Amino acid sequence: MANIDSILGDDLAAISKLYEIDPEFENALKAMEPIPSPDFKDVAAVRANGLATEEKSAPPLPDDSTILDSTRTIPMRDGHLTGAIVVSPKAIPANGSPLVVLYFGGGFMMGTPKQQLPLARVLAKRYDAVAFSGISFSQAQYDGWDALQWAAAHAVELNAEPIRGFVVAGISAGATVAGIAAHAAKDEGLSPSLTGMSLSIPWGVDREALPKKYKAHFISVEQCKEAPMFNEKFVQVIINAHKPDKKSP
Repeated sequence: MANIDSILGDDLAAISKLYEIDPEFENALKAMEPIPSPDFKDVAAVRANGLATEEKSAPPLPDDSTILDSTRTIPMRDGHLTGAIVVSPKAIPANGSPLVVLYFGGGFMMGTPKQQLPLARVLAKRYDAVAFSGISFSQAQYDGWDALQWAAAHAVELNAEPIRGFVVAGISAGATVAGIAAHAAKDEGLSPSLTGMSLSIPWGVDREALPKKYKAHFISVEQCKEAPMFNEKFVQVIINAHKPDKKSP
């Protein structure tokens, strides 16, 4: 397997060109109405608007008699309760179902477990998996780890058999939380053990914690600081709201 050094190489000019927008996409952007920049001064309002938009834009899920949706309430370490959605096959496989824990995205500020519901249904229908979706905004990394431990401890109750597969997955902020939970699972010896993870566009490292030999490659933040929507201003809003420990291992 190629290591990160062989992937990055030393050709910074070639790496810099990765910033160049595909001409077809660039033309599409020019033809669009300008993307408004949200007012992030009131995080609660941003969250409420994001949740309302997610509820409104979510496509209706088709009825499917082969899978079941249920909800769970999970206690977190600080005493608050977080909701989760569990999707599972109605007919429990004789050799058990894999267990997949899904974490939704939303800049650590918005989103709901429903965001991952379409994927959860695909996993249950196509792979007979039990798909578990849910974290909250209180302390996302801690909540993600608490939720994973809960899922592992309640696998039998969820009709899952982690020996068939035990995977964490997420997108964006959710992918970041999933990666941290996977590290915690390894370090703390979670049982049953994870068998895999799927991380889509995670926030993997901050420039303050980047090893010196990779700093010259860390140019996308500067290149994309004026990008539509997800730009330098938006990233700073996330940092201000989330207050991550950027140097935490």
